[in-house]
Parts: sequence; structure tokens; C-alpha cells
Amino acid sequence: YSSKVLDGTPLFELARTGRLSDKDIPTHVVEAKEIELMSSRSVSKDQLVESVYRDIAAVAGDFRQDEILKVWNLYFASDAPDTFIVYKARVSCGSGFYVRQLVSDVGRDLATGAVTLSILRTRVGTYLLADSIK
Repeated sequence: YSSKVLDGTPLFELARTGRLSDKDIPTHVVEAKEIELMSSRSVSKDQLVESVYRDIAAVAGDFRQDEILKVWNLYFASDAPDTFIVYKARVSCGSGFYVRQLVSDVGRDLATGAVTLSILRTRVGTYLLADSIK
């Protein structure tokens, strides 16, 4: 959920505390200007598990890592497939567009499920990643 404020509280906080179900969540129109499929590759379940754990361990601060790992563990302990297809895409979009939601919607519409593993924001307005101080 976003940091948009509803009744004085950010949506993500309402979701974390279980108070979102009784709220009318505001909607808005967003624009995907271009979506380009860059590549696809197959990864084993073991490779995906290793990648998920490595990436979550690299996150500093309290971003619900333990909670997220619990959900991944439940999934991997279930009848998860032995191989996964990982797609890499470039999305050019307008303000307020959530790539994670796009991926979730595509997975829902294809009845396969889908999750975002990584997002690299290369531009925000006139600011370019290439021009940033590293």
C-alpha cells in the first residue's frame, strides 16, 4: 500500500494494523506509457530461494523482513513448482504508477500468480539515475 493519507493515516499503516478493511480506498488513474519485455530466463526453485534470502538479508532497517520471509517460507514449503520464469521489463510510466501492482495484476489476469523481485528506478521526473552521485 502507498503512503497516501486517508483520514489522517497513511494507507500502509492502516494495512499493517489491520484497519484497512473497513475503509473506502481512494483510486486514481495512472498511465503506463510503454512496457517493453527485455528478457526472460528460467530459474530453479533453489536458485529463487537463494536469491530471495540474499536480497532480503541485504535490506537494512526494519522493513518487515521477518514477516516477508515467513510468507516466502510458507510458499516454498507448499507445492511450489521446481522452476520459475523470471521476466525483465522496462516500464515508462506516469506519477503514482506502482510496478508491483502491475505485476500482481498480470499474474492475476493470467491465473499464474506473479511477484516483483526487483525494481530499479532509472528516472523520476527530470532526475536520472545516470546523473546521480554514487
